[in-house]
Formats: sequence, structure tokens, C-alpha cells
Amino acid sequence: MEAEELLGRVADWDHGSGHPSTRLSVALEAAIADGRVPVGVRLPSERALAEVLGVSRGTVVRTYARLRDLGAVHTRRGSGTVVGAEQRRPDRASQLAGALSSEGSLAFLRERKADTIDLRAAAWLGNRGLLRAMSNWEPTDLPDVGDSDNGYWPLGLPALRRAIAERMTATGLPSRPEQIIVTNGAQQALDIALTTVAGPQDTVILAEVTWPGIQDLLSVRNMRPVTVPLVDGHHVDQLALLRHLREGRSAAAYLVPTFDNPTGAVMPAPARRLVVEAAREGGTILIDDLTLSELWLDEPPPPPLGVVFPEAADQVVTVGSLSKLAWGGLRVGWLRAEGPLLERLGQIKTVVDFGSAIPSQLAALTVMRRLDDLVVDHRAELVRRRAALTSDLAELLPTWRFVQPSGGMSVWVDLGGVSGDAFAATAERHGVWVSPARVYHALGQDTGHVRLTLTHDVETTREAVRRLARAWDEHLARDRGRRIAIV
Repeated sequence: MEAEELLGRVADWDHGSGHPSTRLSVALEAAIADGRVPVGVRLPSERALAEVLGVSRGTVVRTYARLRDLGAVHTRRGSGTVVGAEQRRPDRASQLAGALSSEGSLAFLRERKADTIDLRAAAWLGNRGLLRAMSNWEPTDLPDVGDSDNGYWPLGLPALRRAIAERMTATGLPSRPEQIIVTNGAQQALDIALTTVAGPQDTVILAEVTWPGIQDLLSVRNMRPVTVPLVDGHHVDQLALLRHLREGRSAAAYLVPTFDNPTGAVMPAPARRLVVEAAREGGTILIDDLTLSELWLDEPPPPPLGVVFPEAADQVVTVGSLSKLAWGGLRVGWLRAEGPLLERLGQIKTVVDFGSAIPSQLAALTVMRRLDDLVVDHRAELVRRRAALTSDLAELLPTWRFVQPSGGMSVWVDLGGVSGDAFAATAERHGVWVSPARVYHALGQDTGHVRLTLTHDVETTREAVRRLARAWDEHLARDRGRRIAIV
């Protein structure tokens, strides 16, 4: 890890009292404990870190010695100082603890703070009217469930599978109920897809900046990412993607061509056909994540991958969910596939859980029945929130650069060379949680971006931008002061 990146992860180390080595070791110990500095990472040399922090080399020497005494790091000749206690054969649980992201897909599930505006989760807040509607069902409405039914529907309740197939057909991907497998959210759908088509040490193609949940799944399943760069900090390099697909060295490719998370980018229609053709040529299974596809704000997006090249439709697994359309607490998603692949997916789903809970599926069915009105309302609300966020950013933070998203629930912001990790720490002190680029980068790199979500109403969103502007002013002032101290 470079010294500048480490500084971004312990930006507040110089606050408080006590000797600088004490403050620095406490900050580093906390960063190691919560995963900001993962196990296995090699720390910067003492000289390099001292120069970046503006302290003496002796301060860093004492800091590293304290961390070694605590067992937080170990030092080997020729290998430098490495995070974690020395062990020749780490157990699998320890490896995963170091590999799984402590932010992004995991952090917002753990942390709650009443006075902080959370812009990390791209999700709808609770809606009591929707919650009441979810319980408004009667067993007599569902002939699939009766007194003689044992409750096991491994692939999903037939009525719900029909409703999902009808929805997918209406939104551009003709589907039959037997092509649908109901899952416990999109995350389980992705896990089942990966487990079905790839094994340990197999490679999976994904954008270098993408949804961190897929990265965590690859770690859990002991699979390896093959990353495709972004050409402008926003769009996937299509030539690089096509090359990887045609090579046929990867078992699968995870793509979010419709309102990518976090960048919001949309893959053009011509490129989609080329991608499916290349996947067919290389024998790579495509996982098309459509969880955000219905949240278009300007115009409907291009057709899904599963329909753009019918001859290769059996190369595509489509993933959907109600989490982004309705509410994350519903935890109902689905897979859609064709041919022999569909049968294999069904076998894995059955082994995993014998079928999703029937009450959850009944609740999902009631939501599906009113989904048209719900999605229309959500689109209108997202348009209002997008306007509030982007206009206030342009006024209060004019040096920030971003592309206004045409759909989805987030805005990907370029801070103009400022560390996303460091600014996220400053923003938290001002009462706003944001996710830095490192959370989404497959290699954990800080690219100087943050993701801001459209989770909150217009007034809360505007208050968040006001707090971010104050945090930005403080951050720039502190950065100027640090540079002067180093000089």
C-alpha cells in the first residue's frame, strides 16, 4: 500500500493529544481492526510514510514497533511490515475476514447513526403503506397453496413465477414462468449463478469499478476477478471487454449494462449484441444484472442482453430483484435462463435452501400486482431528488465533476484528484456517510471518486450537500496546511 493511500485511510490520525507515534498507532490499529487496512497488506516503508505524514522517521519506527507488540503487524526481512499476525497457513475464515470489504456491501448493514445522513445505500427507505399492502393477501387467492401443500417450492411459488415472467416480458425480455427461479434477493441469485457456472480458482470478468457485493461473493467462492478498465472513469472499455470474452479463459462475466452501479453508465444497444456474440464465441456465461433497469428517468434503456442476440440466449443468466423497485427488506429476487443452464441453476437453488419462504413470496406477489404504479411514483421521486442533488452540487461544489445519470439511484462523483478515502472520513465528521471509490474498485484502489445515492427526500438530500460543502472546505484547508507543514 502506498503511503498516500494509507494516509487517506487514517486521515484523522493527528487529532487528539499524546505523542504523534501514539496517535498514529491508535489510528492504524483501528483501521486494521475495522478492515480499512486489510490483513495481508504491506505497509509503506518507514521513510515513505514519514515523508507523507510530515513526521520524523523515528515516529513511524515507534509506531510500527507498537503495532508489532500488539500483534497487529509482523515484519520479515525482505518483505517489509505486513498487516496481521504472522502465520504460515492462515485458515479459510481468516483469509475471508481479510478479503471481504468492510464497507460498501457490509458496512451500511451494520452501522446506524441518527444524526448522520447515509448516502451509501442505494435503497428505498421504509414505506408503511407498502408494508401494509405486502400483508394484504389471502390463501384463497392462491390456488397453488392449499391444505395438501407441504410448502416446498424449490424454484418459487408458481403464481409468483408467472407474475415475474409477465413483468419481464412486458419490460422487454420475453419469458415463461418455467424460466424463472425465485431467490432470496439478487445477492443470492448472483451467488447461485456464480456457483453454477464457475468453481474455485476460476476467473470471472467484471468491470474494475463495480458493485462490491459481487467482489465479496468471488472471495467467498474462492474465484478470481479479471477486471476490465473504465475508459473515462465512467464507461467500461468495450474493446477490452470483447477481447476478454473472445479469449474464453473465464467461466463467467458479471455485467451491469443498464444503469451500472456505481457509475450509472448505460451500455449502448449495438455494443450489447457484440458482447453477447463475443461471449458465445468464447463460451463465457454472461450474468446480466437488471436490478436497476426499470428505474430509468429520461427514456427506456436498450434491451437486456438475453434478447439482443437470440441465437446465444442460452449464454445469458438474467438477475432481477424487488429490492430496488420496492423495498430491500422484501428480499425477493430471481434468475432467468434457458436450456441446460436453467436446469443446473435450479438444481443449485434447491440444494442451497429447498426454496424461498412462502410468506415472503406471497408478499412479493402483492407488490408485483401494484408494481406499475409503484415504479412510476419512484421514477418521479428520483427525478426530483436527482435535480436537487445535481443542482446543489453544481452551486455549492462546482469543482466536482459528474455525469448526470439517466437512471438508477446514485451519482458517481470525481473529486478532481482528492483522495476519496480521506474525504469520506472528513464528510463523516460533518454528518454524512459517503462511499469512496475503493469500496467499488476490484483492486481496492482509491481513484478519487465517491458515490452519492438518491436514498433520501429532496430536503434531506439538499442538507446532505450543504454538509458535504462544509466538509469540502475543511478538507481543502487541512490539506493545504499539511502540505505547508511538509515543505
